[in-house]
Amino acid sequence: MISIEREKMARKLMHVCKYGIGIVEVGEINQMNLHQVNLLAYKRALAGLRSKIDFVLIDGFRAPNIEYPHKAIKGGDRICASIAAASIVAKVYRDKLMAKLARKYKVWRFDSNKGYGTSFHQKMLKKLGPLEIHRMRFAPIKATLNNQ
Repeated sequence: MISIEREKMARKLMHVCKYGIGIVEVGEINQMNLHQVNLLAYKRALAGLRSKIDFVLIDGFRAPNIEYPHKAIKGGDRICASIAAASIVAKVYRDKLMAKLARKYKVWRFDSNKGYGTSFHQKMLKKLGPLEIHRMRFAPIKATLNNQ
């Protein structure tokens, strides 16, 4: 279930802020480590902006190789309002994607567990094995594949 408060805040932010969404497909995710995936998502989000970029704040310990002045802030979503705002927009986008996947893969209930390593999700992995949408490099998925 999408958090109603987060959804309301995301709508407000999307109305008043310029933003881009960086989408990385599961096939790409399966070929990279999580840090590389995040950097690619940042680059794609920036490429989606149609406005002038003065400065980029990145949530993390290292920024992607980008042409704009930038600063990476470890734990930035906890200490920087603009990074926190971007995090809210990204999480609502992710939650909507997971709700859509939940309609396709009903038994997995992705809308309630978002694919995280919950006990229900772990149980489903053991029972059914991973789906083509799972991140195969993610430790619980690798463990499931190794035990089959």
